[in-house]
Amino acid sequence: MYIIPVIRKEIWLRADSDIYSTLVDLILEAKKEIIILSPWIELTGHQEDLIKNAVKKDINVTLLARKPTAQKQSEAIEKLQQIGAQVFFDNRLHAKMILIDRTVALISSSNIIPTSMTENHELGILTLNEEVLEDLLGYLTYLQRTLGCPILKRTDDRFAPIGKKVLSFVNKLIKRQKAEVGNETTEICPECKKPLVIREGKQGRFWGCTGFPSCRFTRNIEWKS
Repeated sequence: MYIIPVIRKEIWLRADSDIYSTLVDLILEAKKEIIILSPWIELTGHQEDLIKNAVKKDINVTLLARKPTAQKQSEAIEKLQQIGAQVFFDNRLHAKMILIDRTVALISSSNIIPTSMTENHELGILTLNEEVLEDLLGYLTYLQRTLGCPILKRTDDRFAPIGKKVLSFVNKLIKRQKAEVGNETTEICPECKKPLVIREGKQGRFWGCTGFPSCRFTRNIEWKS
């Protein structure tokens, strides 16, 4: 097992089987809310028991996933719904994350399936950093608006109102999207294949991906003389 040191205060790298042990620890530590983003999910008996016990303790469990295409995935989602978790679907989802009580998050390359958790080489970041968490909440609020799924709303009354930073993050995204309507070009992002648009930054104009914040590709504009 490869041991990775702390990168900086409140942010740690996790790798391989450490991702699964971290996931287990996080679920056991939850007091109010567990939010899981995992395009594909296949529950082991242990994971099912963890989530069942969390729901029994009146912890709200929410899953955002792709619509299942395999039997094991369908069974996992059915079990979660029977247990009392709320499940939403987004067939464009590729993000993987677990957010606990809006205070700690694990963002990783790993889906919640046995091969990812126990066999694959996976990498993730565990963070308690407030600024990172604010941005994550902002992105989840943005997903609520675009998908029409109350990912956070079910538990909002258990937490302080969403902060100004979060709303500012969301409003900035929406404002940028509106400004980009009709401004798409034939330039294509080499990473996610979505159109690039010209944006304004502190250093002037640059090419930015319309897939932001999921894709953060940028490129300097080359001026022809």
